[in-house]
Amino acid sequence: MKKLIISIGLASILFGVGFQNNDLCFKSRNYPLSYDIVFDSMKQTLLNANIHLKELSKKDGFISAEGTKGYGDDMYNFTFTISFDKKGDITNIKTLVSYDLIKKESEVKGITQFNIPLPIPWSKIFKYKGTTNIDNPQFFDSFYTTFDMTSFEYQMRKLSVKVAQTKNKLLQKDLEEIKKLEQNNTKEQNNTKGNE
Repeated sequence: MKKLIISIGLASILFGVGFQNNDLCFKSRNYPLSYDIVFDSMKQTLLNANIHLKELSKKDGFISAEGTKGYGDDMYNFTFTISFDKKGDITNIKTLVSYDLIKKESEVKGITQFNIPLPIPWSKIFKYKGTTNIDNPQFFDSFYTTFDMTSFEYQMRKLSVKVAQTKNKLLQKDLEEIKKLEQNNTKEQNNTKGNE
């Protein structure tokens, strides 16, 4: 009986994490990082992908962004709405993404050449096909993987700045000690010359 209860508890923990927020679980991630690192890394992730930041508020915990990508004759206008929530040592990110599909279609116009009408594909026109939310877990896995890499790079840059600052401080202390030693050596040499 005890083993059954433990097994059920473990199963609920393991499967509960995967099905957290039901169908929205792949749109939400928790990070054991500071709020500032998560927010700044997400900003940089969007900028690296040429997604333009429309509105953002670190204080209120949200970013709204848009980007357009072309694939063949189709254009997609992506809208990102991202919210941040700090709970203890965990920062939660919720991401909602939708897109407008704009299809490029040929428009055939006729022209008259020597009094003979000729149908010629004259231009491509864009037709709005509607807005759709992205619910594909693979899209969000890829998105958050890109975020993870950006966050890692951001943390490494901050760490390298701290290392450089620490090295500078240590070098300054070493230089000060060397100057003191040189001054003491000069005084001793002057005292030795004065005693001769």
